[in-house]
Amino acid sequence: MTPSLKIRIAFLLVCILMFVAACTQNPLAGSQPPLIPIDSVKIQQESFEQIWTLMAENDLVGSTNKSEWDDVYDSYLSQVNTPQSPEEFHTLMEEMIATMPNSGVNLLSRQDRINASVATAPNKRNIGAFTGIRDGEDENRRLIILHVMPNSPAAIAGLAPHDAIIEIDGQPILPNQGDIAQRALRIGAEQELQLMVQSPSGDKRMIMVSQGGEPPQASPVQTRILPNTDYLYIQYPPNESRESINDFAIAIDQFRLRNSTEKGIVIDMRIMTGQRQSSILQFTPLLTDGVVLDRIEDGRTRKINIEGINSGLQASDGVPIVIILGRDTAGVAEVFTAALQDNNRALVIGQASAGRVEEFEAVYLPNGSQLLLPTTAIITPNAGRNIGQMGIEPDFVVDIEWDSFSSGSDPVLEEAIELLDRVSSKNN
Repeated sequence: MTPSLKIRIAFLLVCILMFVAACTQNPLAGSQPPLIPIDSVKIQQESFEQIWTLMAENDLVGSTNKSEWDDVYDSYLSQVNTPQSPEEFHTLMEEMIATMPNSGVNLLSRQDRINASVATAPNKRNIGAFTGIRDGEDENRRLIILHVMPNSPAAIAGLAPHDAIIEIDGQPILPNQGDIAQRALRIGAEQELQLMVQSPSGDKRMIMVSQGGEPPQASPVQTRILPNTDYLYIQYPPNESRESINDFAIAIDQFRLRNSTEKGIVIDMRIMTGQRQSSILQFTPLLTDGVVLDRIEDGRTRKINIEGINSGLQASDGVPIVIILGRDTAGVAEVFTAALQDNNRALVIGQASAGRVEEFEAVYLPNGSQLLLPTTAIITPNAGRNIGQMGIEPDFVVDIEWDSFSSGSDPVLEEAIELLDRVSSKNN
């Protein structure tokens, strides 16, 4: 090797070493800072502490004493101190929340929050079907069609009340994933859904749902005199129209003018799935009178005093009322039912309701999940029942599922008519 070649090689090596040194000192030249491992146990501990503290500080009804809270804390702390997957930790926290009576707390995982955000994006729209979730481990997992909005994509595709959706785009509904399946029923303008639908007879059919046409229409209150009776039947939809108030008032006025001594009213709440605003509460004074509920907010209890008015059907009129509930009844329908039931103004028949009446505050946790803390509670003064947590318990249980019969034959309504017959006979 010649001296000149040795000099050139040495110079090249020096240049390489200088370049490497420069890259090491300058992050912009392509080097990456050292990665700091995520302490998953620490995040679990911080999330657990925040959940436990928020639950303890927001015990609206004061039904749990300090020793019970301390026991819950101790029993779950040791489990939180061991590494777990996000799914395992979420399940553990849900289990802890479930151990506390009347807590009313809901926990959404990070993935649930993401899915909910995607499903409610501005470019997506519900297909116009109100559904109930049946996703238990031992259930025939499905979404029950409670109501279909007129002129909606669901109506155009042929979905009907009492149908059940058992697959969405070829995917069955997984255990405890019904809420995810519900969100999948929101579609974009260019999207098409393939649904496997089962009718009450057991027949299955495949339908395709896509956006198009005019916007879905609101639904009227359904009122009629039941065949071979003098009983007024009222069914409130989950998406009532602006005419609902007039519809209800006209039905009541016409009913009062009927010349009969065996009158009765059936109010069907099975498809009212939790809307916070409804005209149904405005008609409570027509049907009952006096203090009927306690509302707890900011640590204070306020009596909800409903005063009857000089027209319509007040408690003194003595016209028997039967309210039909289902597993999906929620929101203002539960408040209305609780008011009449606790005041001994109506008998309730059907299935226990969902228990969803509270207003919530959302709190984000260190692990990315979201805690929904109830800021209000509704209590029945006579029975002392927190309807937001326990739902409404029927006076007469008729455990028949909505999708087990068709629109032309309603066994629960038939039971309600028989109950009114017995009450009317007793009164006469």
